[in-house]
Amino acid sequence: MAHLFTYEIPARLVARARPGMRVLCSSGRGAWWAFVMASAPGEPPRRSNHCSMCWTTKPALTDELLDFLRDLSAYYLAPIER
Repeated sequence: MAHLFTYEIPARLVARARPGMRVLCSSGRGAWWAFVMASAPGEPPRRSNHCSMCWTTKPALTDELLDFLRDLSAYYLAPIER
């Protein structure tokens, strides 16, 4: 089943990695581009993967588009990422 993933954002990217930003994420199986959907302060999960860079300085997805995608996902009971 598809779901959102949790990644640790390094201190050097915290100010830039806000919702809508495109970030490079990695795990043991490789790296891929993803979008930040939300952020939460505090300690990351014990076995979290990392984001290593932001693609641009401005979010690729606007707040309005993210809200629409969340509403669409809830309405159709379908995950955002697939």
